[in-house]
Amino acid sequence: MPTEELSELDPEQISRIIHMATASRYLKSRQNVDTTGIMYEVNQDFARTMNKIIMEKTLEKSPEELQDMIPANLQLPEKAPPKETPYFGMVPIPQHDFPEQFSNFCFKSLYIKEEAIRAMVEIRTECNQLLADNRIFNVANTKHLRVEEFKQIQSSSITHIGLNAGESGWVGRLEQIIKNSFDDVGKGWFNIHESARETYEFGKLKKFLTLVNFMMQDTVLTLCKESVKEFVQFILKFCPVSTKIVSTKEVHNTFDKVLLTPEDSDYEEMPFKDVAEKDRDEMQNTLVWLHKMFDKNKDPDPLFVLDLILKPGHLIPTYSNNPEEIVKKILNVFDDGILCLQQIPQLEPILLKNLFKTQGKKMLKAPLRPPTKPTPPDPNKKSLLPDEHTWLWEAFDTLRTALTAAIEPL
Repeated sequence: MPTEELSELDPEQISRIIHMATASRYLKSRQNVDTTGIMYEVNQDFARTMNKIIMEKTLEKSPEELQDMIPANLQLPEKAPPKETPYFGMVPIPQHDFPEQFSNFCFKSLYIKEEAIRAMVEIRTECNQLLADNRIFNVANTKHLRVEEFKQIQSSSITHIGLNAGESGWVGRLEQIIKNSFDDVGKGWFNIHESARETYEFGKLKKFLTLVNFMMQDTVLTLCKESVKEFVQFILKFCPVSTKIVSTKEVHNTFDKVLLTPEDSDYEEMPFKDVAEKDRDEMQNTLVWLHKMFDKNKDPDPLFVLDLILKPGHLIPTYSNNPEEIVKKILNVFDDGILCLQQIPQLEPILLKNLFKTQGKKMLKAPLRPPTKPTPPDPNKKSLLPDEHTWLWEAFDTLRTALTAAIEPL
């Protein structure tokens, strides 16, 4: 929308609008109310209205006058018929018992207290922050590793996420948010010092903590899905689709990767490709070598370092790590990362120790890999549901299949 040379609201109009907008009892008692954002929107609406008036007035001119201003055959859609002005300045609604319905709404809704709304906003912020800052597995490696080094890095990452999501981290921060929000509420719907189990079961604090529990479970599920997806993609990046062994010194691997083309913004053309290799000087050879080193289309460097060891009395050398053991260790890392999410406690027993004295900690429901491939349920039996963790088994099976195929040439 063009805004150049359009008149804006003058200071008197702005002052009048702000005075009428802040005339309520609540706003009068507040000092330094920020009206910058709302006045920007008012000015935008004013500019749009002025543009519309100018456009309508211009289109009323004759076609000869419009030739040098607006492209020919420009026609605006017909104006909508004006709405009938209501007799009363309110929206008509069916007859109802407002006090009773308002009472029912307040009885069923959690958002009737500022403390509950504020706590829910802060809890959602903490959940989003956990997802943004944490992953189960470390997939930022850019160098060759020994198998034990890889396992150590992943074990450290798994331990780290366990601490970040446990009572000393995420769960502890959520506990503090609820305590700070409801500590001064006192007796009523959200009494966190309640000692009567029956009162708690029918109160709103029970519903509030149930909602928080669902939010935590959803956060853990999303964290697990994102971490598993990144880990599987990370490992598959190093697994060739096919391997052609020409000799002990010449092996050709084919990787499943998306090649960049000149149409892509990240594509970098090889320098001096028109110059024969024997005709290049030292500087040109250096630039070509650097391009090959950092070329985004090149095959990935090996993830693991293996040594060939010739034991005394043996004619055939062996690997420093059995390839089958490497596959098992990677799959064990996968399972260990999933299992660490089973140790995240629920908030209810931690917050309400007076009501859960004899019970131990309850753990959040977290994804768990099925031990065997889940069987799809019979579609004729509506009572049977598919396994909700099928996606986890599929990710595990994809990883195992790719790794098993990758070690076959070894």
